[in-house]
Amino acid sequence: MDNDWDIECSDEELKDCKGPWEPKPEEIDRLYTMLENGESQELYWKCPGYRSPSPEITEEPEDDNESKELVLNKRIIYLLILFIYRPEEPTDFDFMDEVTSPKLKIRNKGEETLKGSAKKKTASLDGVLSNMRRHNLLPSKKKS
Repeated sequence: MDNDWDIECSDEELKDCKGPWEPKPEEIDRLYTMLENGESQELYWKCPGYRSPSPEITEEPEDDNESKELVLNKRIIYLLILFIYRPEEPTDFDFMDEVTSPKLKIRNKGEETLKGSAKKKTASLDGVLSNMRRHNLLPSKKKS
């Protein structure tokens, strides 16, 4: 068994302890005896309950000397300064262009079948066997 183990404890348990904390041998023996007999150790725990709700944050200033109008004026001035000195961000869009509607493709009657890789692939046994012969996976057919 590995003897290099350590159990983290609360500060109260460590204040009288020198080195890593370890339970007394009598306590360990008592707990193992309880387990062998099928007994269980009672745990004493008290639910701390729910914490009280946080107070709601209000927009009102904590300083009672300032009036609401003064605070509102300060906010307006701050926003104006931000708007005036904000660097203009370059964009790739020109919003003055008119929006073009998408053009729908009109299909002719003969173009109803799928083309290219969209077609469903079918294989015949003759085609598979000829491909296998071509790649030397089957012996070639000898004509007699």
